[in-house]
Amino acid sequence: MLLLLLGPTGSGKCKLIGSVLQDFEKVIWISTVASARLVRKMLKKEVWIIDVLGYRNEKNVLVSNPISLSEIGVALSKVVENVGKNYLLVFNSISGLLMHHPHQKVLPFLKNIIARIDYDDSYGIFTLVKGSQSVEAENSILMLFPNIIEIEKNLKILKTIHPFEKREFEFESGKDLIKKILEI
Repeated sequence: MLLLLLGPTGSGKCKLIGSVLQDFEKVIWISTVASARLVRKMLKKEVWIIDVLGYRNEKNVLVSNPISLSEIGVALSKVVENVGKNYLLVFNSISGLLMHHPHQKVLPFLKNIIARIDYDDSYGIFTLVKGSQSVEAENSILMLFPNIIEIEKNLKILKTIHPFEKREFEFESGKDLIKKILEI
């Protein structure tokens, strides 16, 4: 199951993700905007990190060329070989890729990752910084995801495959909302 969290920088996307990490035994975090060291400090949980910014340890896979989408894909394949199925993949942030690549190049890359998550019967939470890319790029990326939550002051379901009586929720109910959407 897939979820995209859309919101401005500092809106709480990572905080929401952190709230559901304890529900997953196996977590893979792809970071295009923060080093593995900062991610570990923020999460306070042992996770596999694919770091495109340059810090390596035994549970980090360093991507030496952050501009190379194929290198990020190879790193993900290596981690998934170690982790197996039924993992949570966190991709923070798609906007980080769009700083280096046109969305026409990023879309097929994301489609491959999404297909891998589906094949592995796993989960994916992706983030996108609202307004940091062109409207065309943003709309194209939104089309890839069956579930989208926009974060501002509250959480607003923009798109979902699940029936909900209401579409807006307080931030504090985010963990339960994500668990319902991901069906965990």
